[in-house]
Amino acid sequence: MDFELPEDVRIMQKDFRAFCTKEIAPLVDEAEEEEKFPVELWRKMGKLGYLGLTVSPEYGGSGFGLLPATVVSEELSRINVGIATAFALPFLLLPVIEKFGTSEQKQRYLIPGAKGEAIMAIALTEPNAGSDLEAIETMAFKEGDTYVINGTKTFITNASISDWMLTLVYIDKAMKLNGTRLVFTEKETPGIGFTKLRKMCSRPSDTCEVSYENVRVPERNILGGDVSFRDTVGLFNSERVYLAARALGNAQAAFEASLKYAKERTAFGKSIASYQAIKFRLTSAAMNLEAGRLLTYKAAWLRDQGKPFVKEASMAKVFTSQAAERICLDAMHIHGGYGVMSDLPIQRYVRDIGTFQIGGGTTEMQHLRIAKEIGM
Repeated sequence: MDFELPEDVRIMQKDFRAFCTKEIAPLVDEAEEEEKFPVELWRKMGKLGYLGLTVSPEYGGSGFGLLPATVVSEELSRINVGIATAFALPFLLLPVIEKFGTSEQKQRYLIPGAKGEAIMAIALTEPNAGSDLEAIETMAFKEGDTYVINGTKTFITNASISDWMLTLVYIDKAMKLNGTRLVFTEKETPGIGFTKLRKMCSRPSDTCEVSYENVRVPERNILGGDVSFRDTVGLFNSERVYLAARALGNAQAAFEASLKYAKERTAFGKSIASYQAIKFRLTSAAMNLEAGRLLTYKAAWLRDQGKPFVKEASMAKVFTSQAAERICLDAMHIHGGYGVMSDLPIQRYVRDIGTFQIGGGTTEMQHLRIAKEIGM
């Protein structure tokens, strides 16, 4: 058994960490303060090939797979969770288009997406439909060779900065998920509206409510021509791996800051790192990070080997999201009063744990999925 990352992935990780330090870290404070994603990073990431990691070379990607994309997600989140959240979309959506898209859709959306020439989003969740996607109400009615879309989506990442979205609609509600379709909706299409939502966490990530009022799209914009969302849903299991990686990155940053501070801070004549209470918090963090990383990387590796990984992806998401919560709260405790000061990143690490147990399927839904996988 080999627990080391492949050499090419280790090299990429080292290079990407340097890129994050030089190009992304200086933008974080402004992005957090203005709650605005630094869109200039998108083309830089695409130009360097980081957005096409999960796309075949035939379509402008590198074909590396889920494991390298997971490593990139972790490194991004170590710098900033909100920025990492935005960049999860190409890793998630482009493989779906590659597998199910028509030739025209691959040319129009997949190739520019892999090269960083287009920002993308997926609009699934609605005000009354989250985990239960059969409850969506957004409808698309066919008129000639076009579809007319009406409805509302919410909590949509990248929505107002995207060039296009994949929007989940019903074309026949009586068929439940078999009657759903993913439709390419482009930002400038008349009838689409965006309302920005403010969050306590992931602040640089653009999050919106999206309204569709008689939005007309050509029939050719339906993903795959006539592919139901049920047919594609298996490819979205990788989202839980990316969420686990983001939780790891955030927790790793909190751990590193806490370890450094504990060594430097003195109380009663000695470093607080020498006190057993502090040692136990930090050693627990180190153990949880190690265990979470093994779970997460294993899930990604299984997917790249073409093996079942649903159980492992759900386990990784549950474990890392809960571990990140403990590690970040312990980091705040170790920093004492400095842990809640707005000019230090500790308070941000704590805020950013907010989405990990909710996004991509709640912790409760993951437990149900794991239960099914183990035969319950």
